[in-house]
Amino acid sequence: MPKKNTRILTIILNLLFISVALSVFSQRSNFTNYSLEDGIPQSTVLTLYQDQDRVLWIGTQGGICKYNGNSFITYDTRHGLTDNHISSILQDSRGRHWIGHRYKGVTLKRGKEFRQLKFVNSRINAIKEDVFGNIWFATLDSSIYILPNKLEPIVENFVHISMQDYPGLEYIHDLAVIGPNEVWVSTFYGLRILKFEGVDRFSFSIEIPSNEFISTSRIYSIAKTDDNLVWLLLSDRLIRVNLSDNDFNSILEYPYKQDFIIDYISTLSVDRDGAVWGSHNNGVFRLAEGKYSYYSQKDGINDSQINTVLCDVEGNVWIGGTNAGVFKYSGDKFQILDVDSGLADNVVLTVIEDVKGNVWMGTNAGVSVFDGKKLKPFMLPGNLANQPISIIFQDSRENIWFADFSDNDLVRYNPNTNSFRNYTAKDGLNTTSAITINEDKNGHIWFGTLGLSAGRYTYPTENAPERFDNFTEEDGLGSIYLWTIYRDKKGNLWFGSDNAGVTKYDGKTFTTYNTEDGLNNLSAGAITDDNNNNIWIATIGGGVYKFDGTKFISYGVEDGLSSDNPYTIIADANNLIWIGTNTGIDKFDPVSEVFKHYGKDEGFMGIESNQNAICRGKEGVIWFGTVNGLVRFDPSLDKPNLLAPKTIIEDIELFFENVDFSDYSDSVDGKTYLPAGLCLPYNKNHLTFKFSGVSLSVPGNVKYQYILENFDPMWNPNTKSTVATYTNIPPGDYSFKVKACNNDDIWIDEPVVYSFVVLPPFWQTWWFRIVVILLFIAGLFAYVKMRLHLIKSQKLRLEQLVDEKTIELQLEAKERKKALQKAEQADKLKTAFLANMSHEIRTPVNAIVGFADLLKDKNLGEADRELYLKYIVNGGNSLMNLINDIIDISKIEAEQINILKEDCNLNSMMTEFVYDIS
Repeated sequence: MPKKNTRILTIILNLLFISVALSVFSQRSNFTNYSLEDGIPQSTVLTLYQDQDRVLWIGTQGGICKYNGNSFITYDTRHGLTDNHISSILQDSRGRHWIGHRYKGVTLKRGKEFRQLKFVNSRINAIKEDVFGNIWFATLDSSIYILPNKLEPIVENFVHISMQDYPGLEYIHDLAVIGPNEVWVSTFYGLRILKFEGVDRFSFSIEIPSNEFISTSRIYSIAKTDDNLVWLLLSDRLIRVNLSDNDFNSILEYPYKQDFIIDYISTLSVDRDGAVWGSHNNGVFRLAEGKYSYYSQKDGINDSQINTVLCDVEGNVWIGGTNAGVFKYSGDKFQILDVDSGLADNVVLTVIEDVKGNVWMGTNAGVSVFDGKKLKPFMLPGNLANQPISIIFQDSRENIWFADFSDNDLVRYNPNTNSFRNYTAKDGLNTTSAITINEDKNGHIWFGTLGLSAGRYTYPTENAPERFDNFTEEDGLGSIYLWTIYRDKKGNLWFGSDNAGVTKYDGKTFTTYNTEDGLNNLSAGAITDDNNNNIWIATIGGGVYKFDGTKFISYGVEDGLSSDNPYTIIADANNLIWIGTNTGIDKFDPVSEVFKHYGKDEGFMGIESNQNAICRGKEGVIWFGTVNGLVRFDPSLDKPNLLAPKTIIEDIELFFENVDFSDYSDSVDGKTYLPAGLCLPYNKNHLTFKFSGVSLSVPGNVKYQYILENFDPMWNPNTKSTVATYTNIPPGDYSFKVKACNNDDIWIDEPVVYSFVVLPPFWQTWWFRIVVILLFIAGLFAYVKMRLHLIKSQKLRLEQLVDEKTIELQLEAKERKKALQKAEQADKLKTAFLANMSHEIRTPVNAIVGFADLLKDKNLGEADRELYLKYIVNGGNSLMNLINDIIDISKIEAEQINILKEDCNLNSMMTEFVYDIS
């Protein structure tokens, strides 16, 4: 086919695609959906409410659930609700939750207790509390009920204001407490002002606004702001009433866009910046600085009918639908272009912004162009039509180059003439398989491939035709396996390779940097530079490197980078480094060296970035090509969340079980519903604390620190866990403290504290110790007294023994004296006896000696000799008898002989003795 015909066909196809795309809205905002899969009990959300703890309450047709950022907890009739159809919610100043139903009145929730109050059968559209603490209930059947502050919540105590008594209160949609004694009521037939006197006395009067339009138009919702403004939601407009003017005729009206009308029960809410949000049949609208923005299904709210809207204290907008649960809108810092917006394919491989501000993106199925309002397909000629496009580049001549890493043609497009030029290997390229394109300071176009060469295209001049030159390692390149070619602010080209680090080309020579220079990862996938001429390199598997011209500094996961596989990198005008990874994007501040991550929870819907699919627009907007579409990020809307989380201790478990602590506590705290004055026995010392830091902006990034004083030596490290368990807590006084920070590391000023006591066993109690001490003292006293008594007794006994011994000794002394006397007498007797015995012995001895001498005479006759011998024998016998007598006397004294006393004839004994002697 001739080139002219090909060009005409291409133009026709482009016009055809543009005409089809005109009806397609371009970009979608980030609406995060929470549905049944996340824990919401039913898909139809009728009312939304944020309580004093910043917990989000979601009223559905299947019960109510609360969302604290960590989990959805559902309550229905099985838990004590009067009815599962929830139409309104309020938390009063006492911490009680009032839940209005379509049927059967309201349910009062106090802690874990539910009380059913069936004082009306009509739908309760609104519940409010006035400055006196009275609770107001507006019902659809033209009735208002009031529970006076000082009365108990029982059916008999509700004060009824009926339409019959106060005409004009018909078909009530909403009510708002405007002043101490003034309540505005929105009805089917207009606004009514209800005034009353006193706190206990309810004497009412009805006023009709002086503005006839307000007093006769159907009003769906009322919203009062802190700056004394009241907004009224009508079917065709918003009305602003300034209470300071005290005049309904000086109101401001804001009509909706043409053909837009509200004919369904809707709600109003004002965000922290003063913008007014309203729900309508098919979506929500926003009024800011007098201009409306409308959001519906095509903008990301995937629900056919919207019932309610709520702006929370952190700036998030919550939207309740009929078919898909609830949606969260966190602003437009992130927006997305995807197939639902008209994108050719969700896998965006490359993106640029041209000199006119159009954004070009190459996908897996062709090219799309976004002009800021509409997204249009762009048809390439030849074999690139509807094919993957891995790189788009606009050079200084405003020509746009298209290429892919397949073997398709390299295409140059002139947007001013709408003409194309295809290049193939016949034109001098080693390959048309390009993965990166850039331009040097001399206007030459460079192409990088994965494994063949680096190509350079030179535009034709008057003196020379166009040509391609090819460069390899032999010419000085570090490698021909190239991921990127980047041109820095000085005009140098940087070649990032897959296996040899980076190579700088200054127009004359190539210089390669690798491990020898400190670049320890050689797979340089993406490159950028900042205003200080630092080169930043995203390496595959090795994190990010900064090169200041002298040394390389690395940053990885251990430094805060979300992944060691960064795929894209770019520096903004403020020298902040933006890095695309497989888990989202990271912002790095080189001054503080702090990383901040943006993932799905932060609104980055693309999840995984594609290699080098990134560009920065003239207005500072950064475009990220991802596997889920093209993400538009506006850093100017990235405002830090300065509101610290509302930290709550939600529950306390004993041995991992919910128990009734009434036996161990004084009462239940009226605000926290935790046991007050908790005193646990020593064997009930295993506690689990459950807590939450309510920050609904990025709840997944809320972090906690906690400490159990008198148990933990210091605060525990940062954690995302919402549970702290302590086992074997010894007796003592304790305070559990917990604090939380939000996604921007904003911590609460003071930790939340819960104090309790673990009682010691009786043997460790003070009274037991005192009793033991007293018993010890008493025992010691008794012992001392007993000892003294014993000593005294012993003393008396000793004295007695001494006396007895003294007497005994005295007796012994006497006896001894007697004995001594006897001994002396005996000695005398013995002496006398010895003297006598000596005399007695001497006589026979003398006789024996004398007669023995006489026997010596040789002339002695025989008769004399015999006589002398007889005398000697008689003397010896006498001597023997004397000795025997002495021996017997000794035996008698030694008691070795028994003495037998017998009568004897002394005369005969003496005669014998005399005879014997003779």
